[in-house]
Amino acid sequence: MHRQCGIQFKELSEAGELEGYASVFSVEDGDGDIVVPGAFAESVAEHRLNGTRPKMLWGHAHRDRPVGVWEEFEEDNRGLKVRGRLLLDTQAGADTYAVLKAGAADSMSIGFRIKEGGIEFRDDKVYLTKLDLREVSFVNNPAN
Repeated sequence: MHRQCGIQFKELSEAGELEGYASVFSVEDGDGDIVVPGAFAESVAEHRLNGTRPKMLWGHAHRDRPVGVWEEFEEDNRGLKVRGRLLLDTQAGADTYAVLKAGAADSMSIGFRIKEGGIEFRDDKVYLTKLDLREVSFVNNPAN
C-alpha cells in the first residue's frame, strides 16, 4: 500500500541532501486513512536492528533504480521524519534533483505493508497503527 504527503523539506542542497516528513500523524488523507503516532516504531527498530533502510524511489518504481538513499528515518511528535541524499552521479538521481529543485514535484509517498493487528476501524475512519515501512518515494499527487 502507499500513502502520500507533501514534502516539507528544509531545503534541497546542491549536494542533493534533503530532510522532511514522509508521513504526518493524525491527518485524514484523501483515502480516508489516518496514520497514528507509533505506527512506524516497530519497523524503524527492525530496520536499525537488521542494518537496513527503506528505499528512496521515484513513484514507487520498484523495478527501476533507487534515486538516492535515506540516511536517517525516525518518528517524532509530528510524523515520520526522513533525511537523505539523492545519488546525483546517476541519471535517476540527477533527474529527480532537477524535478524537485524546479518545484515540478513536491510530494512524498510511503510504501508499506500493514502489520498484523495494525489497522483499526472507528467512526467510519481507518486508523493505521502498525506499518512495515518498505520505501519512501517522490510523487506528483499526494493523498495526505
